Amino acid sequence: MIQSKLITGLGILKAIGKVKLLNKRVPAYCEWEITHYCNMSCSWCSTLTAARNNADDLSSEQALDVIEQLSDLGTQMVHFSGGEPMLRKDLHSLITRAKQKNMMVALTTNGSASSEAMERVLHADMIRVSIDGTEEFHDEQREFKGAFKKAIKTVEFLISKGKKPQIVTFYTNESSYPMITELAKICETLGIQMILNIHVFNGEHGEKAKSYYGWRENDVGSMYLSALGRLRKEFGSAIANPEPFSSIVSSGGLDTYGCRAMDFAINIKADGSVCLPCTQFPQNIKKGDLREIYYSPEADEIHHTQGKKPECSGCLMRCMGSASAMLNLNGQKDLFNTYAKNLFFG
Repeated sequence: MIQSKLITGLGILKAIGKVKLLNKRVPAYCEWEITHYCNMSCSWCSTLTAARNNADDLSSEQALDVIEQLSDLGTQMVHFSGGEPMLRKDLHSLITRAKQKNMMVALTTNGSASSEAMERVLHADMIRVSIDGTEEFHDEQREFKGAFKKAIKTVEFLISKGKKPQIVTFYTNESSYPMITELAKICETLGIQMILNIHVFNGEHGEKAKSYYGWRENDVGSMYLSALGRLRKEFGSAIANPEPFSSIVSSGGLDTYGCRAMDFAINIKADGSVCLPCTQFPQNIKKGDLREIYYSPEADEIHHTQGKKPECSGCLMRCMGSASAMLNLNGQKDLFNTYAKNLFFG
C-alpha cells in the first residue's frame, strides 16, 4: 500500500512539473460528485434541491470508464462526494478501480451507512465524516434524527479498523464556535483531526449562506481566521487546516491568491458532465470525452478567464484552493505535513 502511495506521490510531482515547467494543464486532482442521491436534507447543501435524488447518475460501467479516462489524463487524486456517495452500491468497485490506477482516493460521507457498508470502503486513503455541530443542531440541520450519533459511531468504527478518519465541519458565525470546540474535543479524545471549512458558496448559494447566517459582506474571512487561530492554539494538531487555505482566506479569496483550478484539477458531476473552470459555473457544463472537453479550444478560452470573472470574486472554495496550493512550493509542504499521517498511515 505504501508503495502504491509513493507511486502516486511521484505522479503528482510529475504533474506539477508539467504545469510549472511546460505550461501544460494536467487534471491531477479530480473533484467528483459521484451521486446526487442523499438520505438527508441539509439546509446549506451545495447541490440544488431540484437536483437531489434524481435519476441521472452514471451507471457502474460509465463510472468505471470515467476512471479510465481520468487515468489517461494523468489524474493522481480523486475525491468522491455527493449527494451521499455511500448510497452508490458500486462505490467499493469504483474505489478499487481508482486504486488500481494508482490514484489516491478521498471520500466524504455523512456517516449514516452501516458498519458493514463502511467496511467495504476501508481501502479509500482518506475518509471524512461531515458533522455540523452538537447533536441537537446537527440533527436539525440534516433533518435526520439520530444523524449525529450515527456519524460518531461511524468515526469510532473506522478508528477500530485502523483508519484515521477526519471530521469535517463548517464555521458559520461566532455563535457556532462553542459547537466547533466540542467537535474539536471529540477529535482530540479520539486521536483524529478536524477540518474547519468556511460555509461560503458563490452565486445563489453564497447569497443564501450570507442571508441564513447573517454575514456581512467583508467579515467572513476575518471571523474564520480568528476562530481557526483560537482552535489551533487550544487543540494543536487536532486541527487539520493547512496554511495554504489560511493564506487564501487572508488574501481575500482565490481570485487574489491566484486560482489554478483548470491548471491542476477537474470537476465532474453525477451525470459525468464537467464544469469549467469549476463547479461554480453550472452554465459551463460539458458532456463527452474528458480529454476532448479538458483540452478543447473552448476550455482554453475559459482557462484564460479563471479567477477573473465576477463570480470568482472572494471565492473560498477549499477544493480548488488545495489544487491551487499544490502549484506553490510552500503550499505543497503544508499540505503534505497536514495530511501525511492520514494518507500514509490511515
